[in-house]
Amino acid sequence: MRTSLFLCSLFALVNCALSQVPNNQATYDAWKTITFPASTAPGQHQTPDPYVQRGGGATCDCWIMPDASYTTIDNNSQWDANGFHNADDGSYGPIVLPFQFYLYGALYNTVYININGNVSFGQLYGTFSSTGFPFNGFTMVAPFWADVDLRGPGIQNNIVQYKVTPTAFLVNWTNVGYYSMMTDKVNTFQLVITDGVDPIVPNGANVSFCYKDMQWTTGSASLGVNGFGGTPATVGANEGNGVDYIQFGTFDQPGIAYDGPYGLPDGVSFLDDQYFSFSTDIASANVPPVISGQSVCDSIVLCVGDLATLDVTFLSPEPGQITTPTASSLTLSSFVVTSAIPGLTATISINILPTAADVGYHFITVQGTDDGTPVMTSTLNVVVEVQQGATITSGALDVCDNGAIVDMITLLGGNPPNTGDWTDPNANPHSGQFDPGVDVDGAYTYAVGQGSNCASSGTVTMTTLPSVNAGTDVAVAYCNDQGTDDLFLSIGGGPMTGGTWLYPNDAVFSGIIDPASDPAGAYQYIVTASAPCANDTAFVTVSIPSAVDAGTDAALTLCTDAVPLDMLGALGGTPEATGAWTDPNGQPFPGNIYRRH
Repeated sequence: MRTSLFLCSLFALVNCALSQVPNNQATYDAWKTITFPASTAPGQHQTPDPYVQRGGGATCDCWIMPDASYTTIDNNSQWDANGFHNADDGSYGPIVLPFQFYLYGALYNTVYININGNVSFGQLYGTFSSTGFPFNGFTMVAPFWADVDLRGPGIQNNIVQYKVTPTAFLVNWTNVGYYSMMTDKVNTFQLVITDGVDPIVPNGANVSFCYKDMQWTTGSASLGVNGFGGTPATVGANEGNGVDYIQFGTFDQPGIAYDGPYGLPDGVSFLDDQYFSFSTDIASANVPPVISGQSVCDSIVLCVGDLATLDVTFLSPEPGQITTPTASSLTLSSFVVTSAIPGLTATISINILPTAADVGYHFITVQGTDDGTPVMTSTLNVVVEVQQGATITSGALDVCDNGAIVDMITLLGGNPPNTGDWTDPNANPHSGQFDPGVDVDGAYTYAVGQGSNCASSGTVTMTTLPSVNAGTDVAVAYCNDQGTDDLFLSIGGGPMTGGTWLYPNDAVFSGIIDPASDPAGAYQYIVTASAPCANDTAFVTVSIPSAVDAGTDAALTLCTDAVPLDMLGALGGTPEATGAWTDPNGQPFPGNIYRRH
């Protein structure tokens, strides 16, 4: 009670000072600096955390990315709802909602966005040091009530955007820093409130908080040092009547420590990727358990053979309550509850390993039931769609560098569709048509459905082997009286050495021809290749005509009265009679009979 009185006095001082002293950003900065000088933070505790959720099991993302339909609040001019622009503790509004937001018995259709991580109803709040709920006089929904300061550096920092639909109001704080003008650590979080029917907040709830990376808790005016310690940040909702409220925790330190909504202050990283959905449109004195977790969504798509883990947390809004989690599915064959732990913070973990028999739609019902009066139950209904992804098995092929282009999809096994994408061994896009001698060797990846739940891929390992060259065919001729010759020297086209020779009858040949003894015909020079490259053969066609004999020279002296001379007979050796004679003048001489005239 003493602490509450001190906090009330502190907030009264802040509100009084805000209304009487500052009237512009400069005087407000001076007031805040003097009134709340930076101070050494109290020692930080490290609480054991039995409730940390397992990482890597997320099946959906609660974050709604702002698009062109959102309004970005100008940090240089639009935080002026209190009468002067203040990009530290200012407010934006009032914003008229086209629906009624029900907050613990009261209906509101006018809202202010307050820089310091909350939206309020009926009036704006510039209060930068938060307090735990319940707290009189502050009607707000606070995804992260702390001393946000939008004046720090960074092009992608300090962005606040909102969107109004006929049934919902969304606000995103993206990469926001802390007082004073610090962006060495930034927080990103989202608020959605609805009319209670809009399915953007599923399962009948009307409020959701979504968190991305959360890095700080406290500004220096709240006694924080380097973003931590001092007055903890508060997460929850408060009607302001001291009775109706909900709190998920207070946070003043780094790390993932969390001991429930009403334990010691916790580690801000517990909020990373968390999602809270809850109802403020109830009349019961007992608030039902709050659905939370990193994998909470109303529908998920799974693939046959892929293990999925669904983790759900239920927070008990009232101190001392115990919530018991349960889950069931009537049709999923592989539905297994691996753990169900009751408590102030109750957790349940479910494993799903779909089989081919599960292809289609199924329902999972997850419930958290508290022991309050009356007993209240929160229900999360999850639609599970099981899909059969493509079955792709890898392949491999050796090709020759002079071979034909290969369509690599034909080398994959299974049932790969032709709608996938290829990447080469260097991760560059590829057509899937492998051109030997041009494309690099290695593993080519074929991926189908990337970015979807049932993505699959396979690889084709291509290896290019060198072709061989035996040269070009040639025809040569030798006389049978010529000496030996190396046939390799007659082949054109740059033949490779090391090949083998065959005679025209396919007998092994040395490659050195002897015209006097070797036969004429087509000799083969063969260079052997490694499969799948083919051997190469060059043909050397050899002709060997027989040599002719004109005999040996002779010289005769004849008398003038000598009888005609048969000059063929006068030649030495064994001259052939098929030759032709020429006279001393080089003119043709008929026959071979010489007559002296």
